Amino acid sequence: MIFDYELELEGIPETTRDLIFERDGYACWLCGDTSHLNIAHQIHASAFRHPFPLFKENGTISIPDLSHSDNLFPLCPSCHTGYNLAFPNWIMVPDADTLRKYLEHEEEDYNYRQKSLESLPRTLPSIDRTKVLYHPAILSTQFQVHMSKVKPVSRWRKHWLGEPTTVIHRAAWHGLLDSNPIQQIRSGRRTFQRGVPPVFQSLIGDLVRLWARAAPRGTRL
Repeated sequence: MIFDYELELEGIPETTRDLIFERDGYACWLCGDTSHLNIAHQIHASAFRHPFPLFKENGTISIPDLSHSDNLFPLCPSCHTGYNLAFPNWIMVPDADTLRKYLEHEEEDYNYRQKSLESLPRTLPSIDRTKVLYHPAILSTQFQVHMSKVKPVSRWRKHWLGEPTTVIHRAAWHGLLDSNPIQQIRSGRRTFQRGVPPVFQSLIGDLVRLWARAAPRGTRL
């Protein structure tokens, strides 16, 4: 098996790289290619759209640093490039049930902190990551040639054992609000759905707005 590492591997310990490949099946998370793999970041330091220090400060993410395994996953060069574009070819979003759990917890946590006499930080819900399914959303018709080797869209939903909030922030700051309507795209014998389903735009949009609220009076973020 050949691994074609890019510069984004710099700063990632070899033990972490091995863990990522083993955890995610030695294959591109999106298309399943096993011949050439990169390690991709959900949130990466070079992207001004991903203010990691702010996420850490306001408690909406729990990874200690950007090279943590909960922020990383394997992608082939084509899927990696498409994911990292300023206007990405695709994004991934957690399933709607997971997003609703974050919304419900945020409201409960905010109310609890508001009533507390102590200065309390925000908390995140306890999520069983083995039960979270992620939906890839294709945003570019030009990406369909590469995607022609991927399973039909109804079977694309798949697991990833990293931290869901890294994906939520990535989607919210990098492609979620794609303004184009949902379209069905033909590529050979396969049909792909282009665009972000409105339910994900709504749920993630609501969650990010709640996370952006000022802290309850008398508490800290």
